[in-house]
Amino acid sequence: MDSSESNATSEIPVKNPETSRNPFINYLIEIRQNNPHLLPTQAVSLAAIQWKIMPKNARQRYDECAKRARYVYKSRNKSLNRVLRYLRRATQHPCKIEPIEVLNASKYLKRWKLRVFRNLR
Repeated sequence: MDSSESNATSEIPVKNPETSRNPFINYLIEIRQNNPHLLPTQAVSLAAIQWKIMPKNARQRYDECAKRARYVYKSRNKSLNRVLRYLRRATQHPCKIEPIEVLNASKYLKRWKLRVFRNLR
């Protein structure tokens, strides 16, 4: 086996998940990305042990990342969540608004509004 084959098998595509508002969860995500072979329970155990002994200045990076993470409102109402998801997608890029996403959001918003008003009667 040559080096190009070994590099291809060792490289695993890493998803870039959204950061959490919890610093430990951000650390856990990094542990899971660096150790994809670990089972989830093993990764949590390893992260918990390392987190406990980690000095405060090393944790600071994860604390700052958690402070920057934005809060995403989620309702108990699935229809409202769908509307909010379309609106977030439409305004995801600050300098470009996606018209199709705005249209989808307006359709779902209209349906949701009609459903809410029907339930009020």
